[in-house]
Amino acid sequence: MVTTEEWSGNRVPIYKSTDLKTWEFQTFVFSDANFPKWINCHGNNTIYSPELKYIGGAFNVYFHANDVTFHLSIGVATAPTPTGPYRDIGDVLRFEQDSDVAYATIAQDLRERK
Repeated sequence: MVTTEEWSGNRVPIYKSTDLKTWEFQTFVFSDANFPKWINCHGNNTIYSPELKYIGGAFNVYFHANDVTFHLSIGVATAPTPTGPYRDIGDVLRFEQDSDVAYATIAQDLRERK
């Protein structure tokens, strides 16, 4: 399970459970050393709503964050195992607003990164 918690800042903790009742901390997706530079890191809850998915032979954590221009974005970090190490891929979807219309744009096509 990945989660966001106030005490962990923006590091995104990962927990493991064998019974879905007792959870054991495993690691963080991000540290100070690998924190994404594209994210606006003002405040404790910059990254939120993380989701861990196994896709294409890799573990991917998708999350919401505001980029440095304050656009809401969906980012992804990938790792070979659930406990990492995770590498930030960047924002893959960016939400923008033009007048009264909000829309999503593809920030980058991940198929090109293979």
